[in-house]
Amino acid sequence: MFWHGPCLQPIGMRSMNQLLKLGLCVICALTFSVARTVQGKQAATPPSGRAADRESVQGKVSAKTEASLTVDGKVITTTGATAFMKDGKPITISDVRVGDKVKVGATKVTDGSLQAVMVEVLNS
Repeated sequence: MFWHGPCLQPIGMRSMNQLLKLGLCVICALTFSVARTVQGKQAATPPSGRAADRESVQGKVSAKTEASLTVDGKVITTTGATAFMKDGKPITISDVRVGDKVKVGATKVTDGSLQAVMVEVLNS
């Protein structure tokens, strides 16, 4: 027998085990409930750069500046963070030529324009 609290009423071992089991069940139920809620919120609120904000453009480069490419009629801006690749090797925007076939992974910016994340020069 165990004694608890100021009233000094004995609690039998059987009652103690039942209380522990009940407590564990409540803790497990709360844990699963919280995990499910968090999982639901993650699905409902996609991270920035989610698939809906991404666009893939493939075609020939029809115009080029130091800060943009025009591909398939779409002007795509580039930044210092834009990765350029050709044959699996890194290149720079100066290596991209008008007439090159490219595949561009871009994100839509708040003003609706496209900003290149990755530009891959494809073999013609």
